[in-house]
Amino acid sequence: MNNLEKSKFENVVEKEKEPSKRIFFIRHPSQKWFDCLVDEATERGEDIETDLPVDRDGLKMVRFLSEYLKSELPKDLKDKEYSIYSSSIKRAKQEAGILHKNIKLSKLDEPTLPIPKNNEVENLDFFSEVPFTIDKEYARELIKKAKEKGIHPVLLWFEEKGEELLPRFQKKLEQVKKGIDFLKNQPTKLDVVVSHRLAIALTIWVSNNIEKIKDENYKLTIDDLKEIFDYSGQLPFTSITELDIMDDEIKIKKIGETPHLKGDKEREKLIKGKY
Repeated sequence: MNNLEKSKFENVVEKEKEPSKRIFFIRHPSQKWFDCLVDEATERGEDIETDLPVDRDGLKMVRFLSEYLKSELPKDLKDKEYSIYSSSIKRAKQEAGILHKNIKLSKLDEPTLPIPKNNEVENLDFFSEVPFTIDKEYARELIKKAKEKGIHPVLLWFEEKGEELLPRFQKKLEQVKKGIDFLKNQPTKLDVVVSHRLAIALTIWVSNNIEKIKDENYKLTIDDLKEIFDYSGQLPFTSITELDIMDDEIKIKKIGETPHLKGDKEREKLIKGKY
């Protein structure tokens, strides 16, 4: 094979490796320390997980993320070839709405910038969070014990309730699988999904355990759950987890990256949320 033939062959192979779709899973923005959330939720008479809005730091993160995504949208995308989705939980909807609006407004100054296919952010409840607890007293006690042990409340939640959590995560597993199938079947080349720590961690686990979930009757084990919680600890606020669809299979490309917050001291102060 001469050099020209070799070059052509390598180009064909490279093209065959290109994903048919890219999916960005973005964790929702910053929140206050969890005990503050519990107090605020109690005062407002609202649920801990679903009702509280994005805080000031979170709004900064979303602005920086908007700037980054505009610059990183694939150059071969055309208008309407990507979509922005969100879970129905308030802080995720807020982030997705700001991203959507910022990109569409930027089109006025940057005519070549592709805009999302959907006119409004679409709810995708397949990727809503695995609910923590509605029992505020239990949440306070858990936070107190977690501080005494020097670990994150979510990890202590797993330690204390692991076996009890399996049915909850099994139910979410079925939803995540349906959500992935939904995204696979969309004609868009890129989908941006604003979601949450445990839902994204479960999506990563699914992507890394294709053989297990091919069995429709597969039941999560406590070891599976530990893997999921380990993944969740790698996800800072507004981090980007990138999945590629290759030959109808999911491939993990990036987990919990924050390029939009790096390279500047003030921005880097906003990189938080891992444990």
